[in-house]
Parts: sequence; structure tokens; C-alpha cells
Amino acid sequence: MDRVAPKRRLREGASRCSEPRHIAFKLEEKGQSLLNCVHKSIYCTHKQIELQSLPGFQKLQEDPGIAVDICNMGKSWADDMILSYNDVVLRRSDLDILSGPRFLNDRLIEFYFSYLTSCYPSPDISLVPPSIAFWIMNCPDTGSLRDFIEPLKLSEKKLVIFPINNNDDVEQAEGGTHWSLLAFEENANVFVHHDSCGGLNEAHARKLYKAVVGFMGNSNSSRAQYLECKDSPQQANCYDCGLYVAATAKAICCWYGSGQPGEGLWFSVVKEQVTSSVVADLRSEMLGLIRNLQ
Repeated sequence: MDRVAPKRRLREGASRCSEPRHIAFKLEEKGQSLLNCVHKSIYCTHKQIELQSLPGFQKLQEDPGIAVDICNMGKSWADDMILSYNDVVLRRSDLDILSGPRFLNDRLIEFYFSYLTSCYPSPDISLVPPSIAFWIMNCPDTGSLRDFIEPLKLSEKKLVIFPINNNDDVEQAEGGTHWSLLAFEENANVFVHHDSCGGLNEAHARKLYKAVVGFMGNSNSSRAQYLECKDSPQQANCYDCGLYVAATAKAICCWYGSGQPGEGLWFSVVKEQVTSSVVADLRSEMLGLIRNLQ
């Protein structure tokens, strides 16, 4: 990358403006060019105005009298909304996560769960967003929890899928270091925990199970059991856990949608469909899905 260029003074006599504009920059790194249109707050004065160049950036379009406030340029660019799908808003930073080997955040899990809900539109299925699952698991007051859960009508569902995150800090948004999946099936009256990292999240899954089990299933049936699936597909790295959750949720929905609930649980389907190659392809699949929905 180039060294930081000294500040350049633009000519005097520029008119005052307050509206944001777009400035184009060209990034030249390792012989490749990347053209980005950066939206930032632009400020002008009547006197001398300075533009501070960015490392590795060549200014392509120059408008005398404009200075770019670059303090939060990266943050602003990353926060740009790229898609609103059902109740989920995705931002440019989410695409960056999918483009590289990185830990999936809450928004991407929620987006894919929302997409699966559209693919399997059944009143019997509920894919619970991460924020709701987290609140159920950490709600300190039983009365408040009941008021929160009842509108979700979980007791009327045949299949409920919860994403589990090991964040223990209720004040930290999008915290935690690992995702797993807890699925409830009414016919078998069981909660099954799928963890792609050897049961790392078992304590958190049991915590959510204990919080929600009293609200699930037929009131005349016995208390649903908890099952730790020891044969869940396992990840080979430290960042694909969220993809395993997404792939497992898809396999379980596929199993339910094919009319197999009366023939045992979904274990063989998960083992067949959730492979390392399928998970590896899921990043590009989600990227393509997002771009097609834009």
C-alpha cells in the first residue's frame, strides 16, 4: 500500500454546501483495482479546504471546495443497508462476513431462518430468531417470560427450531463465540441439541430447554425430554458453526416438509445433507440468495 500522502490544499472560493455527496476512489493493491463509491458527509467552507488522502487510494473525481471527513468512512460504508427481507435488514458488513471465513452474526442467522420459513410455509413450523431465543434463555422473570412467549404460540407448533449462542452477557449485542441448534418435535415430545463442536454449547442448550419446556407441546402430554445428539456433523475449523446451524435447520425443515415426522426423527437426513462440502458451499449460496433478492 502507498504511504499516506500529505494533506492537499484545494483552491479558495469554494461555495458552502451541507448535503452528502459521493466520491469515487480507486484502490490499487497487488495489481488489482477495486472501484468503490463511498458515501460520506462532505463539508465545505469559503476558505482553504483540505483533503487528506487515504493509504492506497487514488482520487478519481475531484470537486474543488470539497473536503472529505474520513474519520468514520469504513464504518459508514459497512453500515449501508443492502437488503430488507421480511423483518430482517442486512448491511454491507454482512456480505463481508459471507465473503470470507468468518463467524456468522445474528442478522445472517435470522435472515436464513426467515428464508427457510418462506420455503417451508407451514403454520406447524417455527424458526425462532436469535434475539428471541437469547431472551428466552436469559429472561430472569418467569412472569415476564410467559407474557413474552405466549404471543409466539409455540405450544401450537409441531416443529420449533432455536439457534443457541453461548453469549453470557445480556448487555453485549451479537456476543458469544459459538452457535448450535436446539429443535423441538412434538410427536416425539423431545428437544434435540445439534452441536458441531462436540457439545460445547450443551449447558446453554439445556438452559434454554429448561426455560421453554413448560410452554411447549400439548398440555395433556408429559414433559418433553432433552436429547444431546452425539452424532451431529462436526466442523473442522473455528468459524463455520453458524453455517452448520443453517444447514441443519434446512435439513430438518426438509425432513418435516417431506412428510416423514411419523417415521422417527431427522437424524439420517441431517447426516446425509449436512456435509463439509455442503457447508462450504453455503456461504456462496447465501451470497447469491441475497443478491437475487436485492
